[in-house]
Amino acid sequence: MFNDAPFDRIVKDLTTHCKEIRGVNFWRQKDMHDSSFLPFIEKFGKTLQYLDIGWCRAIQTNSSSRFWNEFSRSCPNLEILALTSLPLTIPDECFAAFAQNCPKLQQLDLLGNRGYTIDGIRALLAGCKDMVFLDLSYACSSIEDVLKLREEYPNCDIKHVPSILAEAAENSRANNLLQINPT
Repeated sequence: MFNDAPFDRIVKDLTTHCKEIRGVNFWRQKDMHDSSFLPFIEKFGKTLQYLDIGWCRAIQTNSSSRFWNEFSRSCPNLEILALTSLPLTIPDECFAAFAQNCPKLQQLDLLGNRGYTIDGIRALLAGCKDMVFLDLSYACSSIEDVLKLREEYPNCDIKHVPSILAEAAENSRANNLLQINPT
C-alpha cells in the first residue's frame, strides 16, 4: 500500500491525520530515509507496538549508533520489530539501548543484518525478558554462538540459517532440479 507513495508524503499524511499509531508496516519502502523516518518515530514512537522497516534499502546514516539510540528511546512500548536486511550495521551498543529502552520487545527480526556480535545479542536478551522470537538468519552469528544462546535463553525461539548452509541448500535444490536421468 505504501510502496508506491513517496515516504515523505506518507509521513506527512500520517502525522496530519493520525493521533496515534500502534503498528505500521513500511516493508520495502523504497525511499525511506532516516531524515524522514526519525520525525515519524518522534511523533508516534510512544504508542508504536509493531514496526516493520525490513528491506528499506534507502535508510542510510553516518552515525548508526546515534540513529538506533534515538530510535530505541522513542519506542518504549515496542513489542515487535522487523529490521530485515537493512543496509545499515547495528552495532552492539545499540542492542544494550534496545534492552534498556524497549523492555517490552518480544520479537525481533535481524535476518541478513551485520555489525553486531553475540555479546550484543546477549545484552538484548538479558534486558528484554519477554523476548520469544529472534531471527538471526543469514547474519554474522556462528551456529556455535546461536546454540549457546538457545541454551541460555530457552524461552526464546532463536532462528538461524547460516549463510553457507543456505547457499549449500540452494545449490542442492538447483542440482536436483537440473538432474537428468539417463534412460
